[in-house]
Amino acid sequence: MVCVLRSRLADVMVLGLVVFGVCSGSSVAAPSAPVAEISATVSAEVQQDQVQIVLSAQVQDDSAAAVNQRLTEMIDQAKSRIGNPSGLRVSTGNVQTYPRYDDNGKISGWQGRADLVLRSNDVSLSASSADKVADLLALSGVSFSLSDQARRAEQSRLMDSVAHAFREKATTTARVFGYSSFSIQSLNISDSGEMSMPRPFVMAAVASDRAEKAGLTLVPDVQTVSVTVSGLIELR
Repeated sequence: MVCVLRSRLADVMVLGLVVFGVCSGSSVAAPSAPVAEISATVSAEVQQDQVQIVLSAQVQDDSAAAVNQRLTEMIDQAKSRIGNPSGLRVSTGNVQTYPRYDDNGKISGWQGRADLVLRSNDVSLSASSADKVADLLALSGVSFSLSDQARRAEQSRLMDSVAHAFREKATTTARVFGYSSFSIQSLNISDSGEMSMPRPFVMAAVASDRAEKAGLTLVPDVQTVSVTVSGLIELR
């Protein structure tokens, strides 16, 4: 019995030594370096390079068919005057025909409206084309925008600036928290260009003396283009 107890005690002591040896031989993982999430944005104002002009014809007549016929003739005449100059896109816009009612609620006639839309990257060409039909169609709307090509070019130009701004912010973040350097762990690049709102024009009646007025002058606005870089940096 004594021999058996001594044998078991020896086994326990050996097992304890093995466990202790494993624990003492293993290394404790060093704490990971802190990680910060930062972002930098650079913006620039770019002059809008696209214009859309909406010209409209309005007529009244006894029947819907007569209204439609006159609208078609006016739009076709305007298209013929403007022609097909390079760099100008001409298309038919909204067309509406609706009845007019008298005091008794009965249909007393018909009226309608048809739009002609001019689009171009050449503001001067658009304005001069609209002037050609100033005595025929009324100016009902003008809107400016920035083309995709111009937006991409500006965003590409801003990349160096936003990269420099991101690194400066990362350097400052590391310094204020007591670290001497950083390493970039991940990056995300996003861009944006604020959409322009159409400039409203008061609807004017078609007037024969409009051709005698000064030519249409269009001045595009500016649009903000931004590039943002965000990401994770490890402080060292």
